Amino acid sequence: MPSLRSRPQAGPRADSKNSTYSYKSEEGTAISHFHPSIRLHTHALSEVASGAHARIPTAIKDKRPLLVSKFSTSDKFTQKFPRPRAIRGLSLSDVRAPSILEEGEDTLIERVDRWTLHKWSLVASVCTVFVYGTAGLVCAVLTFFRAWPGADVMYVADYDLLVLLTLASSILLFTALVGLCGTLLNSRPLLAIYTLLLWPAFFSLLALGYPSYKRYSFALDRKVSRAWSEWYTPLGRLAIQDALACCGFANALHEAVPSARCYPRTPLPGCKGPLWRFERDNLATVWSTIFSLVPVHIVNMFVALLCANHVTRMFGKGIMPQRYRLNADDVRADAEVLMKAMGWRRPVARPGFARASSSAAFREDKSYDNSDLRRWDAQSKASSRARRR
Repeated sequence: MPSLRSRPQAGPRADSKNSTYSYKSEEGTAISHFHPSIRLHTHALSEVASGAHARIPTAIKDKRPLLVSKFSTSDKFTQKFPRPRAIRGLSLSDVRAPSILEEGEDTLIERVDRWTLHKWSLVASVCTVFVYGTAGLVCAVLTFFRAWPGADVMYVADYDLLVLLTLASSILLFTALVGLCGTLLNSRPLLAIYTLLLWPAFFSLLALGYPSYKRYSFALDRKVSRAWSEWYTPLGRLAIQDALACCGFANALHEAVPSARCYPRTPLPGCKGPLWRFERDNLATVWSTIFSLVPVHIVNMFVALLCANHVTRMFGKGIMPQRYRLNADDVRADAEVLMKAMGWRRPVARPGFARASSSAAFREDKSYDNSDLRRWDAQSKASSRARRR
């Protein structure tokens, strides 16, 4: 009759705070937190580790000089290579560190990190693009809605510049929104799109600044006279006369649009002088503002080119290099090292396999004396003989 062995009682389960966890510091020193119940095994484990390090096969070691000596197979199986950068700051005084890392919360710790200098530079650059893009769009909207006294004159005399201002401001605002999303989300594709969009925004600024400067600098009085005679409609002339409190171009009898305040004997002056002064001041404001923003925009373009690929500390796309990926040679080499290191130790005795009987007479959750065990054994043998027949 097979002997019945009493199972040793398992000890109480250790708390997660006192569990075993080990990691390596930046200098490569192993730091471990041991439960008191396993401190006796530290010497044996250190011997195994030293033996494992010394018995590396030469053929495998030549192929992969860094894998066995520095990075174990368990590191690759548990996907803990490369180590999260934020874990390097953990110290022995942090009581929750082993339990947090053992419970799988290291992926959350990896997200907590300080912004890089490149990211701060991108945020400042994107904010400046957003500011002058929003300012230009606000000025265009206020002009379209006649919200300031000279809006009617600019709407009639400089309508083309007003349209260019709206387009340039819209492009700048859209570019700033794309850059802000890419910076806050650490998205390098979005930052690449932002860097690309800065070029059409730059050309839109030049398309607005150059015509305004050319109109301001070259024969402005003759351009105003020709525009009044050939390009302005009667409704446009009337809007200019009402906004500038004038009548006609040179006087009330020169191409004037009759109204309640503009008639042949009106005391109002002609619109040539007021319109010329308004155009001079307005065009000077436009081109000086645009050309002062051009150097700022060029700096923003350089910042985007230099910092868009360094918004985080991750190198490349975060894909593990081919040299450090787990393969069959790694597993085979580590298995050979472990077998050689553990060969001198006595193997653990494994209990024999026992086949449970189909009879319900014996139950493991009940206690039996010797007579009950003999009777149960006789019944099981008899039932097995009956099944054979």
